[in-house]
Amino acid sequence: MKEIIDKYHGPIIWTLLIFQLLLFVINIPGLYVDFDDTWLGEQAIMFARDGIVSSEMFQDYLRYNERILVYHKAFIWSGGLFIKLFGLSLYSLRLVSILFGLILGGLIYLFCKKYYNSTIFRLTIMILLACPLIFRYAALYRPEVMLTTFGFGSFFLLYEYIKRNQTIFLILSAIVAGLSVLVHLNGLIFIGAGVALLLFNKRWSGFVTFSTLSVLIASLYFYEALGNMELFRLQFVGDPSNAGSNLQWYMPFKNLISEHQRLFRRPEIYGITILFLLSAFYQIKSKTLKSRSILVYAFSLIVLLGIISQNKTTKFYGIMLFPYFALITAQNIYLLLTESDRLKSYLQKLFIVMLALVIGFSLFFSFQIILTEKEDWVSRHRAVASHMKQNSRVIVPMNFIFNEIDNYEIVALNLARMIISNRGGEFDKETVCNMADEFNTEYIVIDEKYRKLIDCQPGDTTCLEHNQFKYQGSEYEFDIYKRDTTLIE
Repeated sequence: MKEIIDKYHGPIIWTLLIFQLLLFVINIPGLYVDFDDTWLGEQAIMFARDGIVSSEMFQDYLRYNERILVYHKAFIWSGGLFIKLFGLSLYSLRLVSILFGLILGGLIYLFCKKYYNSTIFRLTIMILLACPLIFRYAALYRPEVMLTTFGFGSFFLLYEYIKRNQTIFLILSAIVAGLSVLVHLNGLIFIGAGVALLLFNKRWSGFVTFSTLSVLIASLYFYEALGNMELFRLQFVGDPSNAGSNLQWYMPFKNLISEHQRLFRRPEIYGITILFLLSAFYQIKSKTLKSRSILVYAFSLIVLLGIISQNKTTKFYGIMLFPYFALITAQNIYLLLTESDRLKSYLQKLFIVMLALVIGFSLFFSFQIILTEKEDWVSRHRAVASHMKQNSRVIVPMNFIFNEIDNYEIVALNLARMIISNRGGEFDKETVCNMADEFNTEYIVIDEKYRKLIDCQPGDTTCLEHNQFKYQGSEYEFDIYKRDTTLIE
């Protein structure tokens, strides 16, 4: 058995890794437009244009049309920079996530090269690519991959400080941890985990320096709010993600005790979670854990994410934990490859079964996305635009901004739905048309999602006629209606 493992494990790991990388590259072109591609993408577009972040799609909701103060600052700035460099395109924005994914891979390589070996590096990347959330969100314009890169960079530098006792690494780690808060407010967990790691290793002076410097850097998040605290407070408390509700004193405790709902919510996340827990438990039990610092840091992140993050359905926040999960899991796989007698353990047998399931599911998930979640959004939206006069005001699904944001005054259907809900109304044909009147829009475009909500059939020529919007045509899943005051009820 040992001879077979020694002979074939290298080629098998390389084959799986190359195949996963190939699938990821194939996944990039034409991947569907996600909600956050549009919501965050518009903010980056406006920043590239005007130098400040605002929203036309959401009009005067929370005064977003004036200026947005509560946003993922460094992430949006990066998106704006990439638009300046490469032009207005969804691919320009998605390059941010892809670039930081590559940087994360580079940091993991350097870490493994210094403290482990190349096999553990390849296993770590293999495990990460086997995570459906990485496969999907590393190719979308969302901040988690960039945030994860900053977090791992801070951990790597802090680990260097603990091992080498050189203050420069402590200072750099604190700066990077503070900057992670500018990428996303969830970056606070990297400050907290860094503090926990320093206390665990009894680095008392390092704890003071790290805490002070990282918090000072993180406080830059609020510099735009200076002199405009009323607007900042309005947007923070009223944010659609309900971030403001976390201000209640009891929420951290409530959030923490329900964190399992995220980590064990769906196969996309509980596979790697179980692998991590099995690996950690076995390595602690068998005293084969090479570094307790990684485990302390990982569990600190789990606890802190549980405390500050209210929405447990937001499974992609778990991405921030995955590099540490993958490292511990990779160490366990390497242990089995080099000491095959450990396969006699029932815990390790369970681990092998779970590993096979995770890899199998990841391949199935990857093919499912590649085969079913592709769309040529530019052609689709251009076809829809052919039914509407340029520069007119339209109320449409948010993804229409790619690449029609320069050609129309766009109001998001999501905005209409939020306003109607906040007013206690039902989202139906009449209220949609009332919102179109309120925003003085000339066209309404609805897709499959909104057709179901307002109870219309595809290509329904009379759907909105009662409210003076005449059917203009259909393109793909979109139906287009134009205001026509000649229609009589």
